[in-house]
Amino acid sequence: MKNSALRFIPLGGVGTFGMNCAALEWGEEMVVVDAGIKIPQGNFPGVDLFLPDFTYILENRHRLKAIIATHGHDDHIGALPYLLKKVDVPVYGTAFTLALVRERLANVPETPGAPDLRQILFGSPFRVGEAAIEAVPVDHSIPDSASLIFRTPAGTVIHTGDFRIPGGIPGPALEPLRKAGREGVDLLVCDSTNADNPGVAPSESEVAGTLRDLFDKAPGRVFLVTFASHIMRISEAIHAAQASGRKVVLEGKRIVRNFEIAMRLGYLRIPEGCLSSLDSLDAGEKDRSVYILTGSQGEPFSALSRIARGEHSGIEVRAGDTVIFSSRMIPGNELAVGLMIDSLFRTGATVYYKDPPRVHVSGHGYAREIASMIDLTAPRNFVPVHGDYRNLVACAGLARTGGLAPESIHVLDSGDVLQICAGKASRPGTVPSGRTLVDGEMMAGLTDPVLGQRRRLAREGVVVVAFSLPAPGGQFREPVVHSLGVGVGSQGEEVDLEAAAEIRRVLEQGVWGKVPKENLEENLRTAVRGVYRRALDKRPTILTVVL
Repeated sequence: MKNSALRFIPLGGVGTFGMNCAALEWGEEMVVVDAGIKIPQGNFPGVDLFLPDFTYILENRHRLKAIIATHGHDDHIGALPYLLKKVDVPVYGTAFTLALVRERLANVPETPGAPDLRQILFGSPFRVGEAAIEAVPVDHSIPDSASLIFRTPAGTVIHTGDFRIPGGIPGPALEPLRKAGREGVDLLVCDSTNADNPGVAPSESEVAGTLRDLFDKAPGRVFLVTFASHIMRISEAIHAAQASGRKVVLEGKRIVRNFEIAMRLGYLRIPEGCLSSLDSLDAGEKDRSVYILTGSQGEPFSALSRIARGEHSGIEVRAGDTVIFSSRMIPGNELAVGLMIDSLFRTGATVYYKDPPRVHVSGHGYAREIASMIDLTAPRNFVPVHGDYRNLVACAGLARTGGLAPESIHVLDSGDVLQICAGKASRPGTVPSGRTLVDGEMMAGLTDPVLGQRRRLAREGVVVVAFSLPAPGGQFREPVVHSLGVGVGSQGEEVDLEAAAEIRRVLEQGVWGKVPKENLEENLRTAVRGVYRRALDKRPTILTVVL
């Protein structure tokens, strides 16, 4: 019997791609669904990752019962190492998901040495506090992806995770979702990534056929770029290579490790003798090889990025080679990927990076598949997640078309609280939310002054001023001025000399013996900054070294 309110609170993954994270509450209990990262785009110099703001979770850690991962993509599990530094609760996930979680934990300093990881089995509900939770297998671009059914004392919630429904027709594997819909679903939390694409997503079999055709026709080597977690695509590429008589080399730390995990867990089976390495390829095999690589999003230190820049120690792309981007360009990465593609074209290689031919299909369902999920689960309330705001709005439109009343459809921002009592929803307020920046081992909020300082340094440059104060009766030594990122070529050198002359002028006024050192340094900074402002319209950071 329902005895409390349901509360759903997105802390990331709405209005943006990445940082998927949400709190689900009933009574005095709370679980967190997913904890993902986002790769920064734009003017965030030195920032490695964005994490969701975990303030609300940490403030309520006494109520937190578990973290549950829908699948193993970094935008759903990448933030777990950082969250587990601060909370000690079980993490639930399927076998492949937990294997990837272990990898992430091993690669982030100071994470727990023995986290409580608990494996989910499809078809075997488990309990967290007063809730019964069931994982339902869904089709996605990574093995072991799950939709989650939460049967709580306050009502039933289905979180789809990332999913597609091939052909738009639900198969037997989704029968538990249909059963929950018949029993009554108070809230459906739904993947909205491709809600603005009509129809159904193309079949993965189309990509397999395209790869076989391209591998057969390619005159030289083939470079296939895909997500390291896309085990099915890697398998298709290996089988296509074997059919065309090519050896396969896996290049990239992440792709090699994911391949090993998938082999160990039985998610991947490959023909014997088709894998090789850079060192073991003979001359004939090198010209007929297939390299499966990471770097589809232009990540600066990925295998393909280093190859495109000519910085890889063992591989270079040359005329006659074929490069295939078997991946989706994540919004925000267009510039980095475009520059890399241009570099590859300059080598004389043939580059396939968009359809046609069909070199990639999405792991997220299109509009008809989302409509099928809505029809299957018949929810009383609906929340779209996982997408830019336009994707959320498009997904909300599908819910309206599916018969839900406008007051039952909720497009939320991070931190919005959706409360459901006896099937009726309200929006009682908000909780702290936002983004946390990760820079190496440092973490900070978006308002941290260091980020502003970095942006100013990038925009205005820095000037180092060094001089010595003479002993009484002594002579000034010539001040040294060195600017970085301010002027260009001889013009910058001339302004540096002008700044040194301005320092001499200030010092020769004799104020150095009459004012405190701190005041003298500020006077000099002001004078030097004025030189660069007048000459170059720049306001650089001035660093003074007084001896």
